[in-house]
Amino acid sequence: MPKVRDGDSIDARLYTRKRGGDARYYSDFRDFTEVGGKQEALVPEGGRRATSTLAEARDLATARLQQLEALRALRPTGSAERRTLGAFAAHHLKQKAAAGRATVQWLGAAQEHLETARDFFGDARDLAMIQVQDVSAFVEFLSQQPNGRGGSLGGGTITQYLNSLSNLYRRAISESLVPMGANPVRAMLEMPLIERAKTPWLEVHDAAAILKAAREWEPSRDDLAIPHFFEVLATMMLTGCRETEVYGLRRSELNLERRTITIQPNHWRRLKTKGSERVLHVFTQLLEILTAYLESDRAPAGDLVFPGRSREGEQMITDLRKAFDRLPMPERLRRPRTETEMERLEKARQDKIDRWVNRRRGPKPIESLEELQAPVDPTVIPPLRSRMLRHTYTAARLQTLDGGEAISVYMVAAELGHSDTNMIRKVYGHLGKFRKRGDEVEYRWETSTHA
Repeated sequence: MPKVRDGDSIDARLYTRKRGGDARYYSDFRDFTEVGGKQEALVPEGGRRATSTLAEARDLATARLQQLEALRALRPTGSAERRTLGAFAAHHLKQKAAAGRATVQWLGAAQEHLETARDFFGDARDLAMIQVQDVSAFVEFLSQQPNGRGGSLGGGTITQYLNSLSNLYRRAISESLVPMGANPVRAMLEMPLIERAKTPWLEVHDAAAILKAAREWEPSRDDLAIPHFFEVLATMMLTGCRETEVYGLRRSELNLERRTITIQPNHWRRLKTKGSERVLHVFTQLLEILTAYLESDRAPAGDLVFPGRSREGEQMITDLRKAFDRLPMPERLRRPRTETEMERLEKARQDKIDRWVNRRRGPKPIESLEELQAPVDPTVIPPLRSRMLRHTYTAARLQTLDGGEAISVYMVAAELGHSDTNMIRKVYGHLGKFRKRGDEVEYRWETSTHA
């Protein structure tokens, strides 16, 4: 057992333990616990065991003491409570909100991420005490949490949790609450793997059929449906804008007389990158659709062009996936399900059968027992998503003309909010089977011959 230290001198910190027949030197730095001090073996550089020489032990202990004192000097005195994860997370979110650069949606997501981290690590956990191995355990914990769709959180979602935690540590470092370089997220060697499937896209005639279906769709409950779903879909499809750029579009940013849409940061949402700020031309088909919308009884009364449903004042649309799911998709997009998808669906099917057979508590399946006993279809037609519309616009825009000549790839990249053409060439650009040359992007179902 180590002796009880009775002074602050180097020799008072030293003690020995028998290892391999020799007395090996250790040092007691438990009075520096807040910066990582503990009972430590005094191992010389390049060695594997603690030193057995008193003079070398004194030198090693002196160097370690200087290092710990330097780390302690970086911390403000009397800030032990501020260094706890719970207290500093609240401070961090308040500072983010006061800076005015983060959207309400971003702050809400960051708060959820940090509350999950606080519940896992402990509200009173000192920030300096969270190490890389602790963050790795947090990742393992997150990978086992349900995603609300019958599966568990994927690599992309887990990365968002880690980004929120890492951002908190950046502030803690800037306020000298933890040493420089003490961000355990940044120190991880392997981040969660993000599986990026190739995004499908629509031919012009497919897009026209979907746009027609959206115009004719009649929701079962008007009090829950977005009354301007068709106009939102058309705006995404005819501009290539990201979904939040459309959801947060303000009336002052839409000028139909000049036929322009200005994409810029505003109160409702920020932009993804600095290059995302741009002015877009309104093509004729979109001009017709938006003019009719703004002159109808569905025209917005507030600031947003496409406000979401709310009983507490104006708010942005948050999610249209359920509406997208109702639209017909072309058979040519059918693909094999992944192994993970098959496992998730099979588990859900067996769970529903169990509810039928054993009368388990819970919502009764809408499918009959005969339908559930049929095997899961190994293929699937992916539902419509906003990213798919961005790819669709790019493919159609690359076929248009500019002054009688093929449009520049750089111009298409600028319209998408990219600073260079790499993403167009590697990700967004597609060569359609049916090509239509013209000055504008349009999806006219009246003239479509491939529906």
